Amino acid sequence: MTRRAAKGISRIDSITTYLPSPEIHHSVISFNLGELRPRETASLLDKVFNIKVRDGLHCSPDAHRAVGTAPLGTVRASFGALNTKDDVDYLCEALSELAESFKEVTSNQ
Repeated sequence: MTRRAAKGISRIDSITTYLPSPEIHHSVISFNLGELRPRETASLLDKVFNIKVRDGLHCSPDAHRAVGTAPLGTVRASFGALNTKDDVDYLCEALSELAESFKEVTSNQ
């Protein structure tokens, strides 16, 4: 699931992913969407798409300092045994839609 999510999310220009390597995936993917704060991205995913993710430093402030995401952190999506490919695809579609929305907003300013 994480490999599928990483592949789908990597196609969205304004998203930065934070993974150990392109080949190694765990059940978690961390990312940021453009200039949005992680909390804003997480809130939009929840309120608009009913997708639950976590935002922040994820109990690892030193790791976030090392990759340059402190003090706000990242958005983190995790996948488990009950998630389906459709769930992953829906997350990718939602992020793509958000990215497009914010690209239009910033280009009109």
